[in-house]
Amino acid sequence: MARTRRAFGQTERRKSARTGKTTGWRARYEGPDGFRYSKTFSTKLDAEVWLAREERLIARGERRPLPQRVVAETVISVDLYAAEQLAVRSLSPRTREEYESYRTRFITGTNLGNAALASVTPAVVQTWLSPTPEN
Repeated sequence: MARTRRAFGQTERRKSARTGKTTGWRARYEGPDGFRYSKTFSTKLDAEVWLAREERLIARGERRPLPQRVVAETVISVDLYAAEQLAVRSLSPRTREEYESYRTRFITGTNLGNAALASVTPAVVQTWLSPTPEN
């Protein structure tokens, strides 16, 4: 396998054992935690771009394990999730209208509606359900 040395990490050509043709590229590096991280790509340029991004995240102190990054990139509010679910469900027009009314009255603009879906716990829902003091 042909490896390309860089200042940070390395790229490696991946070849088919049967045909010997290039099937992709692997980029890898050793993180500040001592673990090796790698990812495969279809082009060398994609592999180099990924390495550059990872290097920049490490330099800024922003690098997090991949599962945490995926969660952070896909943060969705309860209100937005409810709206998306209403849009994709097969509902009669009257039912859709009624559910949308419930969402607007009880979720939109509330602490629960603005909360990240992943952060909602039974305690958060219980707080949301508890009656508010009358003024």
